[in-house]
Amino acid sequence: MAKLFVFPYQWILESVSQESALRILSATDYEKYSRYRFVEDKNRFLAARVFLYAWCKKEHLLRDAFLSLDYSPLGKPSINAEIEFNWSHSGELIALYIDNELCGIDVEWIHEHTHLDYTSLCTPIEKAWLKKQCLRSGIPEKEWFFSLWTAKESVLKAQGLGLSKDPRHTEIKHEDKNPTKWICETNEWMYGTSNFLSHNDQNYYLSWCSPVKKTLKPIIDMYEIKHFSIYI
Repeated sequence: MAKLFVFPYQWILESVSQESALRILSATDYEKYSRYRFVEDKNRFLAARVFLYAWCKKEHLLRDAFLSLDYSPLGKPSINAEIEFNWSHSGELIALYIDNELCGIDVEWIHEHTHLDYTSLCTPIEKAWLKKQCLRSGIPEKEWFFSLWTAKESVLKAQGLGLSKDPRHTEIKHEDKNPTKWICETNEWMYGTSNFLSHNDQNYYLSWCSPVKKTLKPIIDMYEIKHFSIYI
């Protein structure tokens, strides 16, 4: 069942009228939406929920005329016992991971002013890995850090902790011969993948994880993503 979608939020909002999109928000989510000051933040918030609603409708997992999400005390959303999902957004992209077991995902736009003091967020093992990848590839450590950081965030989000937990207590251990694959020992082992993405001259890192080793290919297809609008 595992599905991994990555798409610009504009793809969704170009396919659905704002009136129809807002109609699927619960009262709680509409209040959250209204509190955002900037249009881009509103659009990302709305597009992620519209797409999840459409996917659930397609899979006959939702009967309501709106998307009713429950939130944990730390803000992790859930729908029902049938599926697990996790989402993230940064820059122009939204990433959504849907599964029938625990899952986490994070996407980060790589730009100059993010995490200036990145080494303070790393364990000694992670610092050594960053240095090693820099020497191997010639790519600056700071860019490799985005791969590491999204991996950490995906684990913390899968656990429903977010940044309430010190990220240095979540250690990512990469495979020696494949820097895109990694593991993390928490209450249970988490197996993850990190990928580099590019969209509209913006570079991103995307990481996702679950307690089971899986080979997933992100779905980044404009026709397939926009097709879900028929379920709104």
